[in-house]
Amino acid sequence: MPIYSLKLFNHIGDRNILLATSENFKDLPFLLRYSKSTREMFLFLSRMFIGQTVKGYNSGCKENGYMGWSYIDNENMGCVIITDIDYDKRVAHIVMRKAMDMFKSESENWDWQTREDDVDKRKICEYIDDLIRDYYEPNEMDSILKIIK
Repeated sequence: MPIYSLKLFNHIGDRNILLATSENFKDLPFLLRYSKSTREMFLFLSRMFIGQTVKGYNSGCKENGYMGWSYIDNENMGCVIITDIDYDKRVAHIVMRKAMDMFKSESENWDWQTREDDVDKRKICEYIDDLIRDYYEPNEMDSILKIIK
């Protein structure tokens, strides 16, 4: 039940500026794992998904074996997470909220609301990458899922 992609955006009207990205493609088929087009596809889907999200509401979308969730907070920071279809919805929202809070708390990101250009798509945000790795198995990180299991 992996998280494949998590992306943060500055949502300004109809523009969605990429602020941070993290990806985990190790559970995808071999050819998809190492293809540049896979990274581009996830960015395109995330950008389209956040563009359709209403500020303050969680949105979800299911396709084949994937599930996508998006959210835009009151400061216009948006987050899109794409997971396996079996990944727990509540935990996905927890991961999105934590990623947004972590990004805002980093001192080098104080100017995120004024950025007008995407970050380098290949530059992985280390602390968000660690968060994705920690929540790879949601049953191990979430106390409610531990009880249910």
